[in-house]
Amino acid sequence: QQNLSTQTREVVRGLRQGLDEQGAASRPLLLALDGSFCNQTFFKTCWDRVHLLARCRKDARLCFPAAAGLRRKYATEIFTPEQVRQAPGRRWRRVRIYFGGAWRRVKYKQVQGVLWKRGAGRRPLRLIVLAPTPYRTSSHARRAYRQPAYLLSTDRTSSVRLLIQTYFDRWQIEVNHRDEKSLLGVGQAQVR
Repeated sequence: QQNLSTQTREVVRGLRQGLDEQGAASRPLLLALDGSFCNQTFFKTCWDRVHLLARCRKDARLCFPAAAGLRRKYATEIFTPEQVRQAPGRRWRRVRIYFGGAWRRVKYKQVQGVLWKRGAGRRPLRLIVLAPTPYRTSSHARRAYRQPAYLLSTDRTSSVRLLIQTYFDRWQIEVNHRDEKSLLGVGQAQVR
């Protein structure tokens, strides 16, 4: 009844209502969510002027709508975000985002109008697949790669650059929380 997703859903309703009361009724609200909120509690809720951007699993079962004139709602072909990443027919595109104190190029693939039966039902979504990002721990170290990211969004009209930048900004907040807990000791009891 009252898990974290349902409680957060009520917080989002309050945020939207607060924005409306402060004169921002014409502005949409974009929520960058963790993978734990990529579920039907969020994606089946139809909010007015609230868009979701959530990291999803690489094995989420996605499909397209069925062709017009058929009785079925979903196409029979099922695919996963990982299959989209590995598909040679879809080419990688590049976008510049600001991350880690510098402008960086990120490769992505995008698929519009996907359906997620178990999560969003017949609500059309946008899938964004981010390529693994190379990095080096020092100038002489071997190149290593971060894991790819798979994003589902209900916002199908905004620029892909805005959505990817929002995702990376959210990740910086997570890194900040980790540093506060491990380096500064926030959350540790100061008792004797």
